[in-house]
Amino acid sequence: MTFNLWASQLLISIFFIAGFITYYEWHVRWALGTRGDLTTRQRLARLSLPAVIVLLSIWLQYTTYTREISVPLYLNLQLFVLAYPLLNDRLTSWEFWIQGLIGGLFWFINHTFIPELFLSVAIILIIQGLMLRYFRPIIRYNWWAHLIYAAVLSITYWLTYLGINDGQRVGYIVIFMIMSVYSCTYSNATHRRSEERATLTREVNYDTLTNAKSYTKFLEEATQLFEQMKRDNHPMTFVELDLDNFKAINDKYSHLAGNGVLVTATRTLKATLDDYEGSWELYRTGGEEFVILLPNASLEQSIPIIRQCWAAIDRIDYHHNREAIQITASFGVTTVQAQDVVLDDVYGRADDSLYVSKQHGRNCITIDGKTLDANPFATVVVTHTFFTQPIIKLPTQQIVCEELLMRIFDQGKWRLPVQFDLGITTQVSLMERLLGELQVKSLSINLTVNQFTNEHNCQQLVLFVKQTPQLHCLTVEISALPSMTQLQAFGRRYRNAGIRIMIDDELKLPGPNASADFVPYVDGVKLNLHQILGDTSFIIQEWQTLMNINKKQLILEGIESREDFELAQKLGIMFGQGYYFSRPVMPRMI
Repeated sequence: MTFNLWASQLLISIFFIAGFITYYEWHVRWALGTRGDLTTRQRLARLSLPAVIVLLSIWLQYTTYTREISVPLYLNLQLFVLAYPLLNDRLTSWEFWIQGLIGGLFWFINHTFIPELFLSVAIILIIQGLMLRYFRPIIRYNWWAHLIYAAVLSITYWLTYLGINDGQRVGYIVIFMIMSVYSCTYSNATHRRSEERATLTREVNYDTLTNAKSYTKFLEEATQLFEQMKRDNHPMTFVELDLDNFKAINDKYSHLAGNGVLVTATRTLKATLDDYEGSWELYRTGGEEFVILLPNASLEQSIPIIRQCWAAIDRIDYHHNREAIQITASFGVTTVQAQDVVLDDVYGRADDSLYVSKQHGRNCITIDGKTLDANPFATVVVTHTFFTQPIIKLPTQQIVCEELLMRIFDQGKWRLPVQFDLGITTQVSLMERLLGELQVKSLSINLTVNQFTNEHNCQQLVLFVKQTPQLHCLTVEISALPSMTQLQAFGRRYRNAGIRIMIDDELKLPGPNASADFVPYVDGVKLNLHQILGDTSFIIQEWQTLMNINKKQLILEGIESREDFELAQKLGIMFGQGYYFSRPVMPRMI
């Protein structure tokens, strides 16, 4: 064999195996990507892999019969096609040995049968197969092992092949070794990229401190499980838990101690959940907050394991620098219900129940608002509170609506929160409770622009109105002026459901003469008497005129005194709100 012929065959071989390896690795990802129990379709996909190898080998075999000049070239390519798949570490034992038998079959088809030689070659191939089966990762990803494997295989193949001279044998062995160098380079590069992707995936999907699944993974998997449970009409229990007094542990014992608490609590939860017969998922969704999902489990089935998790955390004997640190957790529990539209509906209920557990002194379990084994002597620390403030028809001083409000306890005083962004699920839950206590069945709630333009929030409020016949009227007060596009799109949907829209944005609203484009799409405006810049009486009268022309409602809030009330009457204001009519009594903080 001349050098030119050898070089041309080498070039053909390199191009062939480059295409073959690229195709084979793609086929592997497609056919062998699933682990665990397999469906019929997945089994057929796995069977397609050896089938393709057999068909390609048969084609190369056929080519050797039709092109006598280049027979060794095609046999070398066939040897590579049969040998390379055996390096695949995703093959099961059965798949490995079946492909090995297929390779052996083609080997002996192309070699003259000599009993002594047959037995020797068979022993070499069996030994090499055993070595490959048990040391495959080392052979595939290490240069020296990979080249030894290729050398033994090619030397054995070509030394036992009759009909060619020694120079040709060496030439085809060298070609096979060069093909193996290429495959090893490709395998190592692919393996490094795969490990990098696996590392990045793990960093995204798992919390590096506790090794619980991350919040990102929670959003992905919990949404999928929720949709699956809804679609199949199967139950699922949702557990949210929060380690009690975690900030105090960090402040008193150091963040290192806090990290130890997180790791110990996670390890305890996993060990306890491992005893549960059903499937479960554990996620770290925040600093000291965790979520447990129990798919295909009703509340009755879940309560025992939830109690075990709670008790296991309570029994933890944790020490930091020889100091004992008590670890407890508060639990909020709910299940997927028929009226739930999205995962946030379930999450919101669990969060509400967790809040109730905190109210009952922590270290307890609350299921849909009902606390199990609550400690009657627990001291409750209130950090925020809810109340309603009436909106008054000033001429008659009758209550026409009750607005749901919140105050937070900060630096020793009850203060107005910077932003009222209470979740829709919580606000709906509060409204359901309030309707049984209030004489006037008209309510008003506050939404941010993001909440107002959220598809799920819109659906949930529309559904609440439809399913609550005792509710006379619901008003949403937007804390900032949305864009015209948002106001037109979502305003129509809210108002078609009978939900009124008020703009409560006294610091950012344009003056009545500057822009009135938004007025047709809302039901009114709220102005705060004490936050109007400029001539208060003049600006209020301007807005009143604009509202009257468009048959909209103007509410004057911030009426705190008799003087404020008389000014509102003098200006002809019909609706007002403020501490002059009703001042809430905040919980006393000790």
